[in-house]
Amino acid sequence: MDEPKLLPDETSAKEEKRFGQNSYHYFHDHTKERAAVGDVATQPKPRVVGVSEDAPIARRARNIAKYSWADGKKFISVYIDFPGIASMQERVSVTYKKRSFTLTIAADNDDHVLKLIRLNQRIDGGKSTLKFKDDQLVMKIAKEEESKWYDLFKTTLRGVTGSDSDE
Repeated sequence: MDEPKLLPDETSAKEEKRFGQNSYHYFHDHTKERAAVGDVATQPKPRVVGVSEDAPIARRARNIAKYSWADGKKFISVYIDFPGIASMQERVSVTYKKRSFTLTIAADNDDHVLKLIRLNQRIDGGKSTLKFKDDQLVMKIAKEEESKWYDLFKTTLRGVTGSDSDE
């Protein structure tokens, strides 16, 4: 069957229905015209809020991923290779908790962080020490009780509960 041919008046009525003032196409094609009339909010122009010479530089925290450790009778030793660490002694800080510690080295633009949690046994931060070599930092972390550490981190069986609080 042939489609009925539309008269010119019928064609414009269909287009008006499809592309009328309330249609999606009309709304997005005429934004400048509508902005002049006040129908659409204009986009704000970007402006400089302020410039300060004293603004602090944002520091990034980088994880220290490479380290080694050794078990001793009263201490565990953690070895961290870091170029020029001997001259940065005042930039090194350590926070000890019962079963974890956080080492932070404040380099020029970045903070290098080694955070070890859920250690095998409790540690004594008061007796722990740091030794600085040319390109290596040695942490001597005191054990609360003399014991052998076969793993640096505590591993528990599924379903076994214990006091792992680290306050």
